[in-house]
Amino acid sequence: MTEPWLKVWNLKFADYDDFKKKYGSYLSENSENAAILSVLNSFVVMGFLLQKKLVDYEIVRQLPIVMTWNKVKPIVDGVRKEFGSPAMYEEFEYLYNEVKKREQKLQQSKA
Repeated sequence: MTEPWLKVWNLKFADYDDFKKKYGSYLSENSENAAILSVLNSFVVMGFLLQKKLVDYEIVRQLPIVMTWNKVKPIVDGVRKEFGSPAMYEEFEYLYNEVKKREQKLQQSKA
């Protein structure tokens, strides 16, 4: 996962339209889109496993969830709109929201 994640992390785009101009449409056959799909699908699996309580939160919290979600969110939002599918990648979004919720609780307990 390191190689696809690094490729995604190093993509430069302002929004989904800018992404499409630079890297082609979401389903274009190129290394950037292959890396995006690999990363998104990996986090979808982790979110699904966490949702179903098949993986412990302590395992998934070691992943770069927040920074990755923040990077790909414009792509996810654009793809959801383009394909008319608001549920696309919802497991990844669940994972992100769960991490943020638990981080917030941890910060409140320290205060």
